[in-house]
Parts: sequence; structure tokens; C-alpha cells
Amino acid sequence: MWRALSRPLAASFAHGAAFWVWHMPAFFVAALASEWLHWLQHDSFFFTALLFWWVIFGYRHLRSDAAVSIACRRASVMVAVIVVALLAAYGG
Repeated sequence: MWRALSRPLAASFAHGAAFWVWHMPAFFVAALASEWLHWLQHDSFFFTALLFWWVIFGYRHLRSDAAVSIACRRASVMVAVIVVALLAAYGG
């Protein structure tokens, strides 16, 4: 299982999925209402982020510029989604 998760695409997907699933309204509200669920939410953010950056900076088969490229593309998508969400929320 580690071998499958320690690939850049899998690690990126795992962290992105943790982020987006926990920010779905039902899960988000449930995590606010339950302390242990809230801890689980933050643990999943932390450990999938740790996995993602471990893979990006420790992945031996990628050249360093390719690893940085993956990280930058992912960050760019996250920023774009946040901007679109803010525009939609505030009628921009």
C-alpha cells in the first residue's frame, strides 16, 4: 500500500480528497459538532499533507524541477478554486 500511496499522483489525490471531502457542508458541520471528528479532520489534513510533501521532496525518480512543478501546479489549482469560490460567494 505504501508503494501505491508514495507516488506523486496518488499522494496529491489523497491530500486533495481529504481537503475537499472534509469541506463538504455535511462533513464540515459534523466535524464542528464533534470534537473527535474535528481531530480526525485535522489529522487527515496533516498526514495527507505530510505524505504529499514527503513524496514531492523525497521522490527519487523525479528530477527536482519536476517535483517542484507538480507542487506548483497543485497550488495554482487550489488558489484558482478559492478565488472562484470567493467570487461566487460574494457575487463578483
